[in-house]
Amino acid sequence: MLSKGWAKSAQIAYFLFFALSFFGPALGGIALAGVTLYPARVLAPIAWLTAGIFFVRQRTLPRNWSSLFLGLWALWALVSLFWAQDINLAVRDLGNLAAGLSLAALAPLLSGKEERAAGVWLGSLGFCLLLAWTEYFTAWHLPVSRFSRGAQPHLARRPTAVFANENNFAVFLNLSLPFLWAGWDRFPRFLPRLGTAVAVFSCLYMLAVTGSRLNYLVLAVAVLIFACFLTPRGRRVRVLAVLTATVVCTWLLFVFFDPALGGYTVADCLAGVRSLLSWLETGQSGGSNSLAVRVNLFKEGLRLLVATKGAGAGPGNFEVWVASRAASETRGVTSPHNWWLELLAEYGVLIFTAYLLFYFDLLRRLWRDWRRHWLSRALALALAVFPLAAAGPSSVMTFMPHWLLLALARVQAETEGAESCAC
Repeated sequence: MLSKGWAKSAQIAYFLFFALSFFGPALGGIALAGVTLYPARVLAPIAWLTAGIFFVRQRTLPRNWSSLFLGLWALWALVSLFWAQDINLAVRDLGNLAAGLSLAALAPLLSGKEERAAGVWLGSLGFCLLLAWTEYFTAWHLPVSRFSRGAQPHLARRPTAVFANENNFAVFLNLSLPFLWAGWDRFPRFLPRLGTAVAVFSCLYMLAVTGSRLNYLVLAVAVLIFACFLTPRGRRVRVLAVLTATVVCTWLLFVFFDPALGGYTVADCLAGVRSLLSWLETGQSGGSNSLAVRVNLFKEGLRLLVATKGAGAGPGNFEVWVASRAASETRGVTSPHNWWLELLAEYGVLIFTAYLLFYFDLLRRLWRDWRRHWLSRALALALAVFPLAAAGPSSVMTFMPHWLLLALARVQAETEGAESCAC
């Protein structure tokens, strides 16, 4: 009975940790030793404590490849403090990593409650969409938003919801759309489908408003993968047509009803295309320097990796390297702006390779079972598009939906795998 009580306590603590992680620093926090303690981070040690007591009393510990990898990552991060140039930045990033790894490591506590956790994701999405519409019509933002600090006032109606910028919010929308599309068949009644339709429209409209060019591409890839590979035969052409028409019509509504912001966004997209074509032709970016900066940041990451003999610079120290040793022009930008670069340059070849194995193993298992469960279908699509979306945010280490996605994908893959073995 006591073990059951601790199991329930651990599960409740983790659920609160999981739910509050969607909001990150948007709920405020206290700065302590270079790390900001916001509500989710306060709950993390409580979840670990209750889970630890439960596992000790049960005399069992999770033993699988996922747990070994997450433990290895935590250990490597600690060891890498010995060669990190800036220990303060390293400690700050170690706090971010600890929160993310905690979500993934304690995910087995969600076993049997996966749909409830998916409901928390959808509930958080609903809150973010309501906040996004408010931002769009009033230009009011939470203090965490860059627009609340006066950045680019002519774009202040772009939504950021609980994130620091509109680009991160766009990634969250692209990771959330798979839950809505996959859930359409799961909830056949009128009211749930009406709510789903409103949420899909809101996601697409807000995605258009964000002006995140990379995430427009991510959306197109998501539509193709969902319609062509994650939809039963006989329905694929219809689903592709419906989704494409919905995306196009939403874009047209945005441009028609908001010609000022819509026109700016279209012009910015065209400038991005010209910049890409110019870079492909000459190797130099024209019109916008964003692409050139990203390419140079990637070059610096490779130089860093060679200089550290594949070990990486240590948590958070990519910025230090670029600021002090960069041989390429980055125009003052020091953040990696690419998760794969961030992971490789800061944690080295070992963790980068192990992460790829961990990630694509989750994708493989969920892809294999997408016909069995709507949540496996949703997570398979979200995992399939994240590698491209991850090239957008300035840093994915602090982007909590990434860790929440890994946590939910891990427990769903392990649960479905156990059921398959039982069959």
